[in-house]
Amino acid sequence: MADVTLTTGADGVEITRVFAASRAGLFACWTTPRLFAVWFGGSGVEVDEVVMDVVEGGAWAARMMLSDGTVIPWRGHFVEIVSPRRLALTLADRDAAEGEAVIVTFDEVDAGTSMTMTQRGGNVDEAQYEAIGQGWLGFFDAMAQLVEAPA
Repeated sequence: MADVTLTTGADGVEITRVFAASRAGLFACWTTPRLFAVWFGGSGVEVDEVVMDVVEGGAWAARMMLSDGTVIPWRGHFVEIVSPRRLALTLADRDAAEGEAVIVTFDEVDAGTSMTMTQRGGNVDEAQYEAIGQGWLGFFDAMAQLVEAPA
């Protein structure tokens, strides 16, 4: 089992997970459309039409297709890019008038890289943040399959 901590509350979600992968590899998962499409949404969810202008202030967008036919358009902007240590962006789905702030940090550890992702914004309630946290855990399982070499 991966080394993972999940904390949720009324103000957001924080997940820390250790990956047997490089910081550069994990950073690329967030900033390379081809890689982002593989892990975002978790396994069994198709993501396409990923576009990213990976500069501070640049926009990103992706389209997620759920197994029941539901289509969810995602969008946001890159706020801060410090490759391969830190990434800050906004994240909004089809229903969100206001986006959430997402900050991802990548720290080298003996086992590989510790990635901490925080999503904040207060646009949903505590129960919804718990569900969002569980969703991210599934996304990060898909990311691990993408970046970690088999044991």
